[in-house]
Amino acid sequence: MKDGDKINFAHMAEQTPGQLPGDVNVKLSQRDHKRFKRSNNDLHMTMKISLKEALLGFEREIQHLDGHTVELKHSKPTQPFQTFRIDGEGMPHKDDPSQYGNLFVKAEVVMPGQLTSDQKALIQKVFPEKMHKEEL
Repeated sequence: MKDGDKINFAHMAEQTPGQLPGDVNVKLSQRDHKRFKRSNNDLHMTMKISLKEALLGFEREIQHLDGHTVELKHSKPTQPFQTFRIDGEGMPHKDDPSQYGNLFVKAEVVMPGQLTSDQKALIQKVFPEKMHKEEL
């Protein structure tokens, strides 16, 4: 259930002889989670990856809310803020708990703070300037 949903417990209020007990109504208030954000039945999260992982690919295990592990593999270059969709790993639907929303994982590429002269030379060799100008 999501924020603001209501649960009605019919005839569960305090009882008085000779009268039908009233209803107990509960309105849910959702708390924020440190990693996941809910949007209807979908979950959203951000995952940090290194520049090396962004270029060469990565494998990550994500611990879900209920403790099970979700595996995310990507073998191609990842664009900054690229979002991956994992079907069926969101929240269960209220009226059909056999159906689930999706999990959306946004990749945040963490750039190195500085490079050594050897690293700079290697990058110049692997990524010639002419190649970049043609792609832009």
